[in-house]
Amino acid sequence: MTQSARESVRFFYETFGWRKDDAGRYFDGAMADDWRQVVRWYHHACNLRLKRFLMPRGDMLLDAASGAVQFQDYIALSDGYRRHVCVDFSRSALREARDRLGDKALCVQADVTALPFRDDTFDAVASLHTIYHVPAAEQPLAFRELHRTLRPGRSGVVVYAQDRHPGHPLPRWIVRLLLRSSRLAARLRSPNLPRSSPPPGLYFEPLPLDEVETTLRALGVSFTTRAWRTLSVSFTRLVIPDNAFGAALLRWVFAVENLFPERCGKRASYPTFVLTKPRGATSLEATRSREVLETGA
Repeated sequence: MTQSARESVRFFYETFGWRKDDAGRYFDGAMADDWRQVVRWYHHACNLRLKRFLMPRGDMLLDAASGAVQFQDYIALSDGYRRHVCVDFSRSALREARDRLGDKALCVQADVTALPFRDDTFDAVASLHTIYHVPAAEQPLAFRELHRTLRPGRSGVVVYAQDRHPGHPLPRWIVRLLLRSSRLAARLRSPNLPRSSPPPGLYFEPLPLDEVETTLRALGVSFTTRAWRTLSVSFTRLVIPDNAFGAALLRWVFAVENLFPERCGKRASYPTFVLTKPRGATSLEATRSREVLETGA
């Protein structure tokens, strides 16, 4: 990762992202999510969807750029695994991750574009909201590293983002009109973040979805594109009412995502790339890599 982008991301999380608001939520999640009760079910159901793409049990799950593993649903990804391997270049993130995961955690400070593991090491890999913070030229390296360290016959998930997408179907002029209402504008603000110290800038560069898919094919990575969440956070904050109608609407959206997973994935605000690796023999180097993780040798 280029130095300016790396330092932007590191500075954001070290100074802001892994601090907590008055409700005990990390600022990163408090800023980037919709925490109203009406949306909680939809978000939880979308998180559980990720587990269905992974083997239900195994030895080690790699959480690449894990951050603090801030949500319980993220911790649950490794429920059937012996170890949850957290990789991040933020020391504070890894300290938080170890506190949350306990003895199950193996924490490694490293960059997602240059993972310090040998081929075929992990039974599952997950990279959630990470690669679009990597410079465009280096994003293929991150995908390659995740696929390289995945064991044959296993799968991994990458939650990505689309900057312009049908998941926020309101035209920009309508959004600007809506935001003239102070009540609606307030929905886009996170109420528990400190007003006196606004968040620092965070590098963000999602590539067009077809460009990412072309890159994965060029790398020889087998994958499918699925939806994590079709609707953007700003759309749910502005449009979804906090009542029974809003809850019913989100359940309908989730049902449509399940009925048309690939079509919704290509239109989602947050698509998921499900990476797979053909079955084959596990190399001796991979066995050695797992031994080093366990012993620190």
